Amino acid sequence: MKADLRREMKARRAGRDPVVSAADSVAAQDRLCAMPVFVRARHVACYLAAPGEVATDRILQACFEAGKKVAVPARRGGPADYGLCRFAPGTPLRVGALGISEPAEPDWVDAGEMDLIVVPGVAFDAAGRRLGHGWGCYDRLLAGAARAFKAGLAFEWQIVSAVPVDGHDVLLDAVVTGRMIYGADAGAGISSARASVENTNTTTKGEGCKI
Repeated sequence: MKADLRREMKARRAGRDPVVSAADSVAAQDRLCAMPVFVRARHVACYLAAPGEVATDRILQACFEAGKKVAVPARRGGPADYGLCRFAPGTPLRVGALGISEPAEPDWVDAGEMDLIVVPGVAFDAAGRRLGHGWGCYDRLLAGAARAFKAGLAFEWQIVSAVPVDGHDVLLDAVVTGRMIYGADAGAGISSARASVENTNTTTKGEGCKI
């Protein structure tokens, strides 16, 4: 089922207008940056976007301007073994094992320090389920960040009725697109937002919270 959904999402992505995608990226990032959980967060982990993903440049810039501590994923051991390392303006980058940019000289940090983790994905649903590329990198990272609010960042076309999950898959607290926030009250604190997602975990489609 996961392989089928990945193929479907690849077909959806093909031929997307880059101008529209760029505008959608801006809208999704601005929506996330307006969330109280982002405003309050002091330690933020955020991915460095690969082609086809929602960009994160505005989120990173907002973090730097607000004096937040930022971390990004980087390869730590095997091909799919990733950790979080410090990231600041001017940090030298290299292309990692999976073709994703990462700091050339990682300064590792504990995922448990994060207040907010922003993650990409192939597909998401309204209950906070996420489909990745199948490497399991983010599920291992998120499993070690129990206190962090976990937010997926997506294009609206990446939202599906239900994402198939396995026992190791980590549920997100919210999924943010340029149009709406799925799975959490946009004004809620971390604990109440998680409760909102857990309450909708058995549904296949839910209401987002517009802001």
